[in-house]
Amino acid sequence: TGVQTCALPICQIVYPTVMVNRECELCPTGQFQDVTNRAQCNSCPEGKFQVSRGSSNCISTTSCAAGRHVAHAPTASSNRVCSDCAVGKYSNAIDESECTVCAAGKYADTVGGRGCLGARSCPPGARELNAPTNASDRECTACLAGTFSSVANSASCTSCTVGSTFLPTAGGKICLGTTVCAPGTYEDTEATAISDRTCSSCPIGHYQDEEKKKSCKECRSEER
Repeated sequence: TGVQTCALPICQIVYPTVMVNRECELCPTGQFQDVTNRAQCNSCPEGKFQVSRGSSNCISTTSCAAGRHVAHAPTASSNRVCSDCAVGKYSNAIDESECTVCAAGKYADTVGGRGCLGARSCPPGARELNAPTNASDRECTACLAGTFSSVANSASCTSCTVGSTFLPTAGGKICLGTTVCAPGTYEDTEATAISDRTCSSCPIGHYQDEEKKKSCKECRSEER
């Protein structure tokens, strides 16, 4: 009988003699052999792996793309395992060991983020409803009628000063000055935070020589 050949990918564990035939063994996981009748198998080089026994080559490891991170590092017998970055985090390079938390004022509201977005700004006329987090944008809401905000990202809206200012619509940046009832008129309707005062002329037989009055004075008989 001829001497057995240890075919790929098998290494010989017993050398043949006139009395004993060659014995062969499968290469274990993490190793390979691409030449016949070798005494041992070769370990997979860095960046490659092999999960199967009896292999003649190793496989290149997977790269974790931007937006992902390495959950488990590769070994000679296992591939690299990748996971998506969670909301609030990002990675912008391959094979990152971990994802980076978005800085203050920035956010990432989806998994697998490759970067963070800048939080929106609440304009004058609105207030901040919910502050931004690393996973969510800032939320804004318009100031109600009778209130205003004059700066960006205001935490609250300021009420108009009843009697001197008012604002009939929402989203105001500043309150309006109320009407002043001039001499010869009187206050017909009081001002509120959302409405102006109204003035009317004094009726016949009455007068008003001052401003900002709620009524007119009655003329004396000799003044009529």
